[in-house]
Amino acid sequence: MIKDPLTRWDGLFPYDALAPVGITPESSMKEVMDASFELMAQGLMTPEVRKAWDELRNKQRRLLVDFFLYQFDFHEELNRATEALDRQLAELAAIPDVSRLLEAGLDDLSQIRHDCREIAMQNVEIQFMTEFEGAPELPNLEFIQFDQG
Repeated sequence: MIKDPLTRWDGLFPYDALAPVGITPESSMKEVMDASFELMAQGLMTPEVRKAWDELRNKQRRLLVDFFLYQFDFHEELNRATEALDRQLAELAAIPDVSRLLEAGLDDLSQIRHDCREIAMQNVEIQFMTEFEGAPELPNLEFIQFDQG
């Protein structure tokens, strides 16, 4: 199981905090309860870790923590992604059937035109200059300094 990467948690995420002593979502409640002894033995029982441990040993809080985890089989997902990539690469590498184009010749391409997808384009009017009623006023040049080369 993996944590949603966008999960925001007040303090350390409980499974991240207890990971050094082997606590995972698959750990039993007894293993979670006994983890405190290992945390103290390793000198890892800080106030933040204690809070995380408290969250996992309370069943309701642990269910909330587990809500932000996803069941994830790395090997299965890797195989699915590889198969999808192989399919897309095969589609891209497939040689298009241009035999009809070659048979038609350059003079007779109009027969094949109906097979091609047409994309309707909207006319776009571009105005490069805004119309002014009068000439814009120049800034007061006494405040502008030019470097003397």
